[in-house]
Amino acid sequence: MKKLVILVAMVVLIGCTRHYIAGIYPIRSELLTTGFTGKSTITLINDYGEKSYNIQVGVTDAFTYYGDLKQITEVSATLLSEELTKRGMIVKTNGDKTIRLKVKNMFMVYHMFGYRATIVLSVGAGNEYSREFAETNSSGLDQRCLDGAISNVIAAVLNDEDFVNYLIQGWE
Repeated sequence: MKKLVILVAMVVLIGCTRHYIAGIYPIRSELLTTGFTGKSTITLINDYGEKSYNIQVGVTDAFTYYGDLKQITEVSATLLSEELTKRGMIVKTNGDKTIRLKVKNMFMVYHMFGYRATIVLSVGAGNEYSREFAETNSSGLDQRCLDGAISNVIAAVLNDEDFVNYLIQGWE
């Protein structure tokens, strides 16, 4: 009987937990309001360094979702890198300009036949620019909801006038 109770407990605990691994979902063109281009060389830094930060990133009636903020930040940096490259910029390890990214929080809930996720991304550029961006996304699919939130927050960064000015002109 004791083994059965342990088995049932393990199935309930493991079966109700999902690990979110961020994926790249393209930014919808209607979200990008700036059409800048440039020739800067950019270094993107994941401000988490080497350490991983697993946190709860969502909850529904049936599941609890966990994710690694470092991995989510890495996907955010990859998406930003792709968008900057489309605009003529070069992303490399020793660029003239530095951008630091750090996902501070991400959380998803189930609501009215769908999911709603919120993400908070900290962005630092050079020595003078630091700002947090918060964006949301809704979808009927959990993975799409979370990935879409990342896309939305990167679109918000690319639409920020001060950030764009740094990319084009700089201030260091």
